[in-house]
Amino acid sequence: MNESLLIPSKLKVGFNLRQDTYSKKLAFIVYYKKNETYSKPLSFDGWIQKEGDEVCDEVRDNIGNYETVTLDSSYNPIDMDNVPTSGFVLNRGGGGARESYGHNARNEFIRVFDPRGFEIEIGIANLLFILRECDSTKGKALEGEFVYSWNGKDLILLPCSSLDYEESVKFTGLQKNYLY
Repeated sequence: MNESLLIPSKLKVGFNLRQDTYSKKLAFIVYYKKNETYSKPLSFDGWIQKEGDEVCDEVRDNIGNYETVTLDSSYNPIDMDNVPTSGFVLNRGGGGARESYGHNARNEFIRVFDPRGFEIEIGIANLLFILRECDSTKGKALEGEFVYSWNGKDLILLPCSSLDYEESVKFTGLQKNYLY
């Protein structure tokens, strides 16, 4: 994949209500920098939903109208350590259409359930890398432990058993003045 992936130690996780996930939470994950700011603040703050937000739920009521839902505190952003974690489960595909072209074309992605109670989206290249490095049993978790890493602006779910993980740990160590 890439031996110069950044593996930050501290993450900030925000959520969006999504009915097509196990937990109804799709996550946006960013990392903390040394000065205690986090990456992509405008994108993160503009995308997340939090307690008290009124959102239009995708589920229709019994007469065909969309319901408005007021979110509870479980949608507030959380901080978490980026430690090796097992129990990730492939959920479903999503995103753009194959062979779609034009101004609204969107990359395809895969939804992955994080055992801490939310889902993330990873790219197809990341999925292929994971499947090359790890085993997956139908309907069960991916085998092994994973951490979150970044290749530039792209989130990568990185298997801890891979050579890329070992090389990325070394690369991240060189960034000690930059990361929290």
